[in-house]
Amino acid sequence: MKIDVMPISPEESADEPPLNEESQTERTLSRTGPASDTDTKQTLVAIALTVSEFFQKTSINGPLFIATSSSKPRTFFWTVLFVGAVIASILHFYYVTAKYLSYKTKTTVERDLEEHIQFPFVTFCNMNLIRKSKLNETSPSIVQFVETLQLENVLKIIPNTPGWTRSDVTHLPLEYLNKLLVSKVDPNQASSSEIKKGFWPMMARLDKKTRFAAGHQLEDMYLWCIKYTDSCNTSEFFPFFSNNFGNCFTLNTTSFLQEEEGSYGGLNIGLFLEPDEYVSELTETKGVQIVLHNSEIYPYPNEDGFQILAGTQTNIALKLTESTFLPPPYGDCVENVDQEYLQKYKFAYSYYLCSDLCQSDIVLQKCQCKDREDILVFEIHNSTQNLSLCSEDIESQECFDTVIERYPCACKQKCSANTFTYRITENFVNFKIYFDSMYVERYKDEPDMTMIDFLTELGGCIGLWVGLSLISVFELVQLMVDLVMAVYHGRTKLVTRNI
Repeated sequence: MKIDVMPISPEESADEPPLNEESQTERTLSRTGPASDTDTKQTLVAIALTVSEFFQKTSINGPLFIATSSSKPRTFFWTVLFVGAVIASILHFYYVTAKYLSYKTKTTVERDLEEHIQFPFVTFCNMNLIRKSKLNETSPSIVQFVETLQLENVLKIIPNTPGWTRSDVTHLPLEYLNKLLVSKVDPNQASSSEIKKGFWPMMARLDKKTRFAAGHQLEDMYLWCIKYTDSCNTSEFFPFFSNNFGNCFTLNTTSFLQEEEGSYGGLNIGLFLEPDEYVSELTETKGVQIVLHNSEIYPYPNEDGFQILAGTQTNIALKLTESTFLPPPYGDCVENVDQEYLQKYKFAYSYYLCSDLCQSDIVLQKCQCKDREDILVFEIHNSTQNLSLCSEDIESQECFDTVIERYPCACKQKCSANTFTYRITENFVNFKIYFDSMYVERYKDEPDMTMIDFLTELGGCIGLWVGLSLISVFELVQLMVDLVMAVYHGRTKLVTRNI
């Protein structure tokens, strides 16, 4: 087959000798600089020549068969086939890309047998917030509050008629009354938990030393503590204050590794709950609240704990689960935040701690007061001095309620976490905590399609439909460069070939 391309003007052709059909001649007419309007035809021909040359030399089968076909039907067949393959590859490319950009995850589960497992820290709190014998050493408002609750039915003081006001019950503490008003609690159905919330602000006004002395003491409750075969003593416990339960105590188990499954290899604790010291008006049940947590995590007994009632002899069988989640764009968790929190607050990051600190900061900035439920959080912040409670007056309380509603905190779960699940069984001789299995379950989220998977599928897609290889990609790059050069220089190649 002979291809003659003569993109020259009639004026130029008059001076040129005729081309011999038996010879092959390549003539390049070029000029530097961008093509002008009069050179449009030459530029288009240059592009056509560049593409034609690419089709005849490329390793991509479709264009090569189109350029070298000896008849129009064959050319048409290969053209339709190649165009269809290109369309199919585009659709396949769209599917693969959409799948990758959906950022789906898959969870892998591993169950490994460990030689030993690090024992969690154990925090326990007596469910009685304040000792009866220490009431008179606290404050007159606390004494008055408890005495008021000791009436046959404190809530009968509030008339069961519409329109009652504060003046009807001025002898009740403001915080308790404010709680009933703001939350619209039915006075005849208020529980001890509601009553406690009216009690917390008065506890918060006490200095730290007085507040701690009013609660249960470890020395009075401690009976025994055995880690495997070794005894532990009171010096291995450290205290902290909980709004819900008062004094709590955490056993430091940093050096304790359980090496044998079952109750024999675990922790055995005996406690005396001082039932005679319970203030029945504040506490519904007698028992302890227990939290199991990592050493660097700030414990939240009310949110994460479980309850053991007095008079029961209980076994708590543990299982350790390690979970790893993916940060954005795959998930909605945070990573690499522990070090910052440890430096600032001496505790690792947790969702509850982040929420409390965030809420406290916002309330402090907007209302210039502290939340009645953030006693310890403000101690972490070192901000308790010269700050009044938001419940001290109606204006501050209204500011607090408005801020909490309008400025929610965007705290997220941490991407890696250890969870201690437990199973409680009763009627055993001692109070024991132990791992009943040395197997550790590890849950790990992974991308359903990684970048390597995406590139692999993309390469397979293009290779399947149009036969494109990595070498062919560089051929396409060279084609782009040739096209740019042809357009910019206005270069026209006249090619006459006998095939």
